[in-house]
Amino acid sequence: MKLNEKTKVQKWTHVPRFRIYDLRHIFGTRLAESGADPFTIMKIMGHSSISTSQTYVHPTPERLEDAFTSVQANTLRRRQDASAASAAS
Repeated sequence: MKLNEKTKVQKWTHVPRFRIYDLRHIFGTRLAESGADPFTIMKIMGHSSISTSQTYVHPTPERLEDAFTSVQANTLRRRQDASAASAAS
């Protein structure tokens, strides 16, 4: 691809810098977002260690917020269950 063509593509896609290698990061992130566990991500991406795969996974702010909200909901549910159990005894 000629430099001029690359510049046109970057302007059209609103992506200032793109390399084919970036697709590995997108793929790793999408695997994680779809619920794949770290070991599975490692195997699918062909890495020999989970720490290598971690460099390719970039959770979005929404995913981080969802995880935090999930922890809060689980904590609240456990407290309610403990209160109900102690009230029943």
